[in-house]
Amino acid sequence: MEFASQPRLNRTTAREVTIEPLDYEHLRYVFAANKKSSLKFLDVKFTSNLEKETFNDLFTHYVRKNQSYVLVVKATTPKGIIPVGLVFLAKQKNSYMVTDFVVFWWASKRNIVEGISSFFRILRDTTVIMFYASIETSRFPNYLKKIGLIRSVGRLHDIIKGPANLYQTRRVK
Repeated sequence: MEFASQPRLNRTTAREVTIEPLDYEHLRYVFAANKKSSLKFLDVKFTSNLEKETFNDLFTHYVRKNQSYVLVVKATTPKGIIPVGLVFLAKQKNSYMVTDFVVFWWASKRNIVEGISSFFRILRDTTVIMFYASIETSRFPNYLKKIGLIRSVGRLHDIIKGPANLYQTRRVK
């Protein structure tokens, strides 16, 4: 008999989370994340010693070049509402593909889990969101599967080193 509580969608997404399109006001958070080298995996040009204006120009160019929609996920904490991270989306025919997640270094693990879970919960009724993850990093997607937000829809090869699992959001019926 197991007494540990099982993950539940309502408990995971109980706190208020807001999702906003990236605008000029959010660039200060992105710049602060870049100072800790959190964006280096996106592009080698994002070095921690960039001046603010130079970084803003480079980041704006990166978003336009990749034709990304960038959303800012904010979570409610005892200190107020703080940004948790960025979600980069590419428009597909009738859906969106998450191309990258950027988690800000100041976000707690709880805020990250709640923020990303709420992101999928809010958007799953209006559109299908897809993403892939390497098999080694599938712990968090497995959690999202347990609470019923996403489902595994296949395996991808030759996108990253080694195979990757493909996931999509589950709509509420």
